Amino acid sequence: MAEETKGDKTPATGAINYIFPLTYVVRYYIICVMPPKNRISISCDHCGKSFERPPSLINKHNFCSWQCKTLYQIKRPWVSCSNCGQLFRPRPFQARTRNRLFCNRQCYIRWYTNGTSLLNCDWCGIAIKVKPSRQKECDHHFCSKSHYQLYISAMRRYANNPNWRGGRLIFRGPNWQKQRKLAAQRDNYTCQICNKQGIRVFVHHIIPFGFFGLVAYEQANRLENLVTLCSSCHVKAGRKRLGLHFLPPPEAPKRKPLMLSGSTKKARSSLISQQRRLDIP
Repeated sequence: MAEETKGDKTPATGAINYIFPLTYVVRYYIICVMPPKNRISISCDHCGKSFERPPSLINKHNFCSWQCKTLYQIKRPWVSCSNCGQLFRPRPFQARTRNRLFCNRQCYIRWYTNGTSLLNCDWCGIAIKVKPSRQKECDHHFCSKSHYQLYISAMRRYANNPNWRGGRLIFRGPNWQKQRKLAAQRDNYTCQICNKQGIRVFVHHIIPFGFFGLVAYEQANRLENLVTLCSSCHVKAGRKRLGLHFLPPPEAPKRKPLMLSGSTKKARSSLISQQRRLDIP
C-alpha cells in the first residue's frame, strides 16, 4: 500500500494543501506564469543550454537548473603540486591568491625544508638555516638578535653612519693638558661664576675652540681664553655659546595688594573683580 503524502486534505475534494513561502510563490509566477514576451533568451553557464528568463532574474552567472548551478560551483581546475607534481583540485580562493599550491601539508613541509639553505652568521660565522623568502629579502643574516645589534653598532659608526656630520673635536692640541692644568691652578680650582670650591671643575674656552680649529690651537688654548667652571655653569656656558655673559632669570610679576573701598557690597565686588583679573582661585 502506497504511503500518503504529508499535508492537510480538504473534506470535500481530498486534495492536499501545501503552504509555500510568499517568495517561492512570486518566483514561480515570474518564471512560469509571466507571458513569454517579457522574457530574454540566455545560455546556461555550465551546460550551455539556452533558456528564457525575465530581465529581473538575469544575474552575472545564470543556470538552467539547480543541478547545473551545483556542478558549476564545485567545479575546480586541475593543477599540479609544486613539490611532487601530482594533479589535484585546489579551492578557488587558493588558486587565486597563492603562487605555489601543494596537494597536502606533508608536501609543503618537504618543499619548505628542502628550500632552506645553510648560511653563515655575518657576526660570529655559525652556520644557520635561512628560509627562501628571507634569502631574497635580506643581504645579511644573523643567528640571534644580539649579534644583529652588535653588527649594526660596529658597521654604522662614525663616517659609515648616514647621519654622520663630522663628529665632535675631542683633541684640543698638543699643549691642551698643560694649559688646562695651569688655568685650573690660576683660578685655585674654584668656579669663577658661582665661587664653588672643593668640587670637580672644568676648563672652559671663552671663545669656542671650533672657531680656531687645530691649525690655531695655540691661540685657542692661551690662558686669557680659558676659565675654570663647575659642571652646572659649564653646561650653561656650552648652551649659550656667549662666553661668560649670562642673563639673570626673569623675575615673577608682582601682584598689587587688594584694596577695599566703599561699602561692604562694593568692596566684595571689587575683591572678586581683582581676583578674576589676577587669576587667583
